[in-house]
Amino acid sequence: MDDPVYIVGCPRSGTTLVNFILNKNESCFILNEKGIYCYVFKNWCYIKEKNRGSIEDLKNTFRSILDSHREKQLLDEGDLENIFKYEELEWRNVVLSFFSSLIDKNKPTARVWGDKTPNNIFYLDQILEQQPEARILYVYRNPFHVVNSMSKKDFEYASDKQHINGYITKKYIKKYENSKKIIPESNRLEVRYEKIVEAPEKTTRRMCSFLGIEYSHKMIGKASETTRMLVGWPNSKAWDRIRPQPSSQDVNIGSSVMRYLKDEAEKYNYENKNNSNFMDISSALTVYVRLIPYMVLNGLYNMLRRTKYPTYQSEVLQGTPSKKDIKNWIKKGIENCAN
Repeated sequence: MDDPVYIVGCPRSGTTLVNFILNKNESCFILNEKGIYCYVFKNWCYIKEKNRGSIEDLKNTFRSILDSHREKQLLDEGDLENIFKYEELEWRNVVLSFFSSLIDKNKPTARVWGDKTPNNIFYLDQILEQQPEARILYVYRNPFHVVNSMSKKDFEYASDKQHINGYITKKYIKKYENSKKIIPESNRLEVRYEKIVEAPEKTTRRMCSFLGIEYSHKMIGKASETTRMLVGWPNSKAWDRIRPQPSSQDVNIGSSVMRYLKDEAEKYNYENKNNSNFMDISSALTVYVRLIPYMVLNGLYNMLRRTKYPTYQSEVLQGTPSKKDIKNWIKKGIENCAN
């Protein structure tokens, strides 16, 4: 197998589209939102470093991937037994053995393997520490369009408040910008979402060149049922044929949020053509004031999570938690400290 690839980016930036495009190639098998680092690695380290778990507990960290894939049984218990048959279980070797088994059983033609999970962006340091050869494919999109998409009612994994979604967008972008300094230039590729929809073949060829695989025209065509079931989310529109189209310029977010994201937009050469208050500094301050309650809760959440997971990295809440959620965090945090 080739070196792994991890597809990261802000939610609603096009990471799913990129993953589905690549999985249409016979040489690729990239898991879809299985959280190899932001979930599995985090739990693995907790079990190993705290000496609280058995080999069976370690198996469960990978069994969770299989259980969450409802469309197809990727591996069976016998396959897991073979992966965990060694006395010395090191993360790097187990991950390699796990993906090798996945490929052998489900897509023997694949050489490129990895995971697409937006939140892995907060674990880029850990990815490169454990797998220095890993390739990072970062997908980005006009931040105003990202917030606009996240704020729509049909997207349940974000807040309905634009200023919170603006904060989330800024955090993802800043995290990548801070982490990319440690990623060798030859091991990272930045893909602009608008280029995918405007010139799908050209952009896909560029991704293929980065991964060292041959371009196939079916990568921008409609996916087969077999591929959909193998990767997951079979009913997603992202599996359909990509037709060249202009990227939308329509955006419906407040001027204060636009001003708040001004630096991120300019960094990636995006312009705002719809709002005359773009340079109004006072409007950005309005966002910061409104964000104070959310930022306090986000800080509390991260602090309490660190009481359990040694490798936990500061993440962002995708919405405003309820009072019940907050009580549960505090209760679990106290229990973790007591243990």
